[in-house]
Amino acid sequence: AYVSGALSGFATVTGGDTITDAAQNWGVCTEGQTITFTEGPNIGTYRLKTILGLTGGPIGKAGTAGTQVRISRSTLRTKIRMAVAKTGQSYKVDVDRLGVQVPHLETNEDVTVWFTK
Repeated sequence: AYVSGALSGFATVTGGDTITDAAQNWGVCTEGQTITFTEGPNIGTYRLKTILGLTGGPIGKAGTAGTQVRISRSTLRTKIRMAVAKTGQSYKVDVDRLGVQVPHLETNEDVTVWFTK
């Protein structure tokens, strides 16, 4: 079961990021809208990203419609693997848990414990 703005119902999640509900038209969703699963293995809130299908497109774009929607992924990736463990390295982490896609600079957190052996 899920709730997303004025929409609610039962959906199937496939591939880890694709939501299908044949009873919904995800084209009515607005940019930045989230979906909250209230039961099942995917309990939590996720930001909607793209409507799939022939008339799909970004969430909130006029003229889009479809019964499948893709959520924004939340992945932490490093551009290159660290060659050696050492302290005092500069780093930058971009976190986009709900697909906000707005940069946030964090400068006051010491995470060196996570990078040492």
